[in-house]
Amino acid sequence: MCRGRIVFFVFYIILVTFHINFAQPIDIQIGSKSILYPFAGGLKNPVFSQIEWNGDVYEDLFIFDKASELTFVYLFSEEKNEFVYSPNSEVNIRCHQWALSRDFNGDNVPDIITLDGPTQNARVIIYEGRETVLGETIIDEKSVSYFVGIADEQGSFADPLILPITSNFEVVDLNDDTHLDLLVFTSDEQSLQSFENLSVFIGDYLLFQKTSDCFGYFRKVFNENKIIINPQLAACPESRKTHLVHGGSSVSAADLNCDKKPDLLIGDGLDGNLFLLTNESTVPFHWMTDIQPNFPLPSAITPTWASGYPLIHSKDSIISIIVTNNNVRTGTTSGVVKKFTNIGDNCTPSYVLQTQEFLKEDMLSVGVASKATFFDYNMDNLPDLVIGSHNIDNNGIFFSSLTLIENKGQDRFEIVDKDWLGLSTSDWIKGGRVSPAFGDLDGDNLLDLLIGDGYGNLHFLRNKTFFGDTVQTFSDPITNYYNIFTGLNCVPLIHDFNDDGLNDIIISKWKPGILLFKNLGNRQQPMFISDTNNSANQIVYTDVFVNQNSDKINTFISKFEYNSEDHFIFGFRDGRIESYHLEEDAGSYIFRKSFTIDSSNFMGINSTPFVYKSENGTMSIWVGNESGGFRLLQNNLSNIKNNNDINIKYYPNPFDEYLILQGFTNVDQVLLIDLFGNRMEIEVKIDYDSIQFDTSNILPGIYFVYLRSSDKNLCVKVVKL
Repeated sequence: MCRGRIVFFVFYIILVTFHINFAQPIDIQIGSKSILYPFAGGLKNPVFSQIEWNGDVYEDLFIFDKASELTFVYLFSEEKNEFVYSPNSEVNIRCHQWALSRDFNGDNVPDIITLDGPTQNARVIIYEGRETVLGETIIDEKSVSYFVGIADEQGSFADPLILPITSNFEVVDLNDDTHLDLLVFTSDEQSLQSFENLSVFIGDYLLFQKTSDCFGYFRKVFNENKIIINPQLAACPESRKTHLVHGGSSVSAADLNCDKKPDLLIGDGLDGNLFLLTNESTVPFHWMTDIQPNFPLPSAITPTWASGYPLIHSKDSIISIIVTNNNVRTGTTSGVVKKFTNIGDNCTPSYVLQTQEFLKEDMLSVGVASKATFFDYNMDNLPDLVIGSHNIDNNGIFFSSLTLIENKGQDRFEIVDKDWLGLSTSDWIKGGRVSPAFGDLDGDNLLDLLIGDGYGNLHFLRNKTFFGDTVQTFSDPITNYYNIFTGLNCVPLIHDFNDDGLNDIIISKWKPGILLFKNLGNRQQPMFISDTNNSANQIVYTDVFVNQNSDKINTFISKFEYNSEDHFIFGFRDGRIESYHLEEDAGSYIFRKSFTIDSSNFMGINSTPFVYKSENGTMSIWVGNESGGFRLLQNNLSNIKNNNDINIKYYPNPFDEYLILQGFTNVDQVLLIDLFGNRMEIEVKIDYDSIQFDTSNILPGIYFVYLRSSDKNLCVKVVKL
């Protein structure tokens, strides 16, 4: 390209609107039984709130899952006498780390309290009312948000309330004034602090005032599965330690013995014990006089970080107990939602274990970090589903697996093997987070299997299927394939990115960057060089990553075809889903946005989307998440239109000092980044649809210009001389 020559480039971005599918026409079965809500999203570390949600007389369930940060609403059905999943009732809100639903302003409309992600400040979202849509009563999305502030002795704002990351909090009326107060663990998690709700709003804050540093007069004992109380003296037991006891404490409050006083369920972060602390005080004073460990039964104990929640039957008001695992990182993935049904009454309860997978048993859920792709394992010309994930045993040990789900046709699937190829007993998969990818690497027209793992290793299994076989089979793995190592969380994709007839390897990984490994062999014998700095390979930094604020970004990549072109769909740690196509530009490969996927709803932490096209032409995006479940987005391909075309001109390119872009309006963000993803500090002038870059302070080289508005993104490659 000649110096001084003005070149115009025109780009087109297609806006594609997807919606969460509520009818869920895709049927997934275990044996002959259909999974009731396969695309609810999965449960791993659920937090339960019981509140009347839809304006009838029955209390419903609001659930927040700590692992995926998804929310769920289950409405109580009088006809079925049980809770029924109601995705239409969910509010489009992003909660962080912990969330409860309560009515903070007494208007009989549920509100939500959660943590503000960047600040750890408690935040209350107050909803203004309900509305009726298609005959259903749902929460109106109009809301007002307040941070939680701590008041001084005079009732004036003093500080924001910063909540611990590992422990939870409880919201309950402690003094019978109809206002909801707070119970929060101290920073060392030895005792509870109580905060009275002043019902005073100052600016962006709802004010609470501390009333106790040792609510209930009990203390957890350092490094022991033990709680001590001091009921006679009504004073806090003496502490022998001043640092963290053990993270992961939990608290719930409910009257569990008919005396109209809030008892406490205290979960311990050391070994998963749940304690019942009985409250025999009078309002406004509270102290605990009795301790029952292993509540409600010894089988309630979880390996780590137990949490307990009262579950009131919406008809007869009998209180049962839900026990969950509160440990996102290493908590077990089996028996994570235990329901202990009360077969007695509320004054003299008697509990029995009813199920270890309450609600989860009605979902498609495969463990942790579900990543799926299609592969016709039985050669019937129907794409079957292979899901990579890992589970965690009671000792915190990871074991990986591939779940095989057979496509029976007519959008009906059946789970046929939960440990396909026997990965759970292998010793070569490290760090869980199994990511499968299929493609022909040795030129025999059979699809081989690449598996990436959580430690960043890549493994190869050659397809060894013979003529006459009824199912496809694979050889033993070649581990650490060509010594390719990518760092944490290797997610491979097999694709011929340079159109030389040889399949190459594309890998997305934990930290920003997509690695392209060029196949230097031939059709019968592939060859790859592991060194990412080798000229045959490339690290791609484009607008896939520049809008991120952290270097610890999980990405997932899969491929689909539309209009005879390959497109790549990305999932991100923050739940975004975006689609790109890969272009070559002067020897470099660039991912440029092709589809803006407007899903309007958060799809879960570490979203892992892949595209499935059914026999009737409907394109679905199945989105996995950190909790091991899936949610479903659907769109009919015939509805895709170029209704958001972007006509961009930028010149000169190459340039000396100034670069001008025209045709991009309502710009929210403008960035110039180098090949390593570093943002350049430059002067930018924006005048409606014209943007001028002053690059006098940066060195010559290759850069990417990234533009973002509310409904479109653009990334272009430029060269400074």
